[in-house]
Amino acid sequence: MKQQQLIIGIAAIVFVGILYSLPKVLLNKEEKELENTAQLDKKEKSSILHPTPVQVSFSASEKSKVQKWKLGLVSSNSRIKLSILDSLSSLYNSKSLYDSTAFVFEGTLSSFSDVDSWVKIGDACYKAYYFAANDDKAADWATKTQQYYSKALEKKPELLDVKARMAMTYTRGQNPMKAVMTLREVLEKDPKNEQALLNIGLLSVQSGQFEKAVERFKKLQTINPENWLGTFYLGIAYTELGKKNEAKECFEKVKRNEKQPQILEAVDDYLKQLSVNP
Repeated sequence: MKQQQLIIGIAAIVFVGILYSLPKVLLNKEEKELENTAQLDKKEKSSILHPTPVQVSFSASEKSKVQKWKLGLVSSNSRIKLSILDSLSSLYNSKSLYDSTAFVFEGTLSSFSDVDSWVKIGDACYKAYYFAANDDKAADWATKTQQYYSKALEKKPELLDVKARMAMTYTRGQNPMKAVMTLREVLEKDPKNEQALLNIGLLSVQSGQFEKAVERFKKLQTINPENWLGTFYLGIAYTELGKKNEAKECFEKVKRNEKQPQILEAVDDYLKQLSVNP
């Protein structure tokens, strides 16, 4: 599974109330139309968007590594810096410190003038956006993501996966329909773009258009039968339509083939619900 697909996949598991808090405009099942998204009750919204802070601890060995890596980012050449960034981001992300990863990527690579560096910064900001603790932080990271992805797309407009990811940052802004329009632009140029099909299918689920979601995820399956994240979402759409046999078949396929524990946990939860209410 591609890394960016996994980011969306893990984030979307909040759809079943298991792990994370995605932007509500994406996954609020009570909303019927994306462009008419209603405001949540302030108290409810506060409890969702301001979760209890998680205490993060580092072992003595990890602290030593972080200190060494940060010194290396100052004194090393570009190739070594990229290697250090990969190591540092792996540690930070394992502790859900996505904003820290984004800060260090931007601080290290923002002076670079190549497309790859802009995409790397954009990817880090994109993660921070998805896992932001509140709307203000999400808005800041969305702006950063758009800033660096746009720079990359100006030089290489053929980076359609980047454009499909950038589209999702519009869902929390003033014009969420821009997300749909941007994804449609990607699909006009590449009707088989997996990232765009996955994202637009997710938006169909969000807006309660489950038949459309099924259509889009089934198309994704025909393009890549081993896109298990798309199969997972297809199972969700079938569940919402009351097609329990089809949903169970999807979830069982994912369970046999997917290796990410967060997604497997969500699958088990769905299968349990389907067995209780066959």
